[in-house]
Amino acid sequence: MREAVSARIFDEPVRVRSHGGRVRAIVSEDVHIDVAFIGAPSSDYAGNCNGLYGPHACGCIQYSVLDQIGDPDRIMSGTLRITRSPTRLKIAKNAVKLAHAAGYIYDGCSFQAGAGGISLAFTKFLGELLEREGYVASWAMGGTTKISR
Repeated sequence: MREAVSARIFDEPVRVRSHGGRVRAIVSEDVHIDVAFIGAPSSDYAGNCNGLYGPHACGCIQYSVLDQIGDPDRIMSGTLRITRSPTRLKIAKNAVKLAHAAGYIYDGCSFQAGAGGISLAFTKFLGELLEREGYVASWAMGGTTKISR
């Protein structure tokens, strides 16, 4: 993409959005979706995708078309678990404190996280801070593997 943009092969400006940026653009109605394609390892007879079946079952799928799909136990392993490392937990906790002190966490803020151990810990500590402050995020995405409190 970088090379194509740098070579000016497009006739119109190109806007590249992150995962969270795409969600925000949809929610704020900056972007209207005519059709969407979702990569999934399997689907039901009606075409509803899921990550439950087949040789490439993966569990949760973002932007899904069903209320609940995937099996978190099938992907809940290794780095997809909330970290138990005291050092990494401290990193996550301090990252939440820093983001809050810097003004990035406030009532109506948006949030996207990965599914790695520190990201899941950050998500946990962020949730605690949001509850403590009485904040509600405008949207949040990521870190959607199963965790227990």
